[in-house]
Amino acid sequence: MPEFNSRQTHCVTPSQLKRHIGKTVKYSTLLRYLIRYCQIEPGYGLAYHLGYPDYMDNHLAVANWLHEKLRQPDIPCKPIRGLKLALHDVIPERFIKS
Repeated sequence: MPEFNSRQTHCVTPSQLKRHIGKTVKYSTLLRYLIRYCQIEPGYGLAYHLGYPDYMDNHLAVANWLHEKLRQPDIPCKPIRGLKLALHDVIPERFIKS
């Protein structure tokens, strides 16, 4: 019982849950689009170029990169094209499918 009491519980209203689910769906859709558009190869090695530990696979590294970009305050003004160009500027050619 002490373990239960030490955890903090949060009540979420249906509208808050709907907003959270909407953000999650938009993020995952955008992530899949970026990976597909930039033709990121599955595998390892890209994380180093994005500033993450080497043990992250390429798609997870792009997911973390996107998460950081979306947390920046000026992101609502940036079009998706800006994200694609920013990602292309950072990744080496060998991680892009030919």
